[in-house]
Amino acid sequence: MDTQNAVSVSLDDIDVVVEGTARKVTDMPTLERVANLYASLGWPARASGGAITAEYSAPSAGKGPWDLYVVTPTAAVGVATKEPHGATRWRF
Repeated sequence: MDTQNAVSVSLDDIDVVVEGTARKVTDMPTLERVANLYASLGWPARASGGAITAEYSAPSAGKGPWDLYVVTPTAAVGVATKEPHGATRWRF
C-alpha cells in the first residue's frame, strides 16, 4: 500500500495542499475519541473492531466500517486567492 498522499482544503483566502505519509489508526482510545466527536455532531458513530462504524452514512462514503488514518505532513503548498496573492511552500 502506498502511504504517500495529499490532502487539500480551500479556505476563504488561501488554497492549501498538504503532502504527507498516512498511517492507519487502530488504537481504541483514538477511535473512540473520533467516534464521540462525530456523535456529538449528530452522526451516531462508534468505534468497533479497529474502525469507525455507524448504522448509516452519506451514500458516497460506501458501506462501513471506515478506517481512520493520520497524516504526518512532509510539505505543504499555499496559494493565496485574494490580494496581494502569491504562493509559498513549507517543508516539515
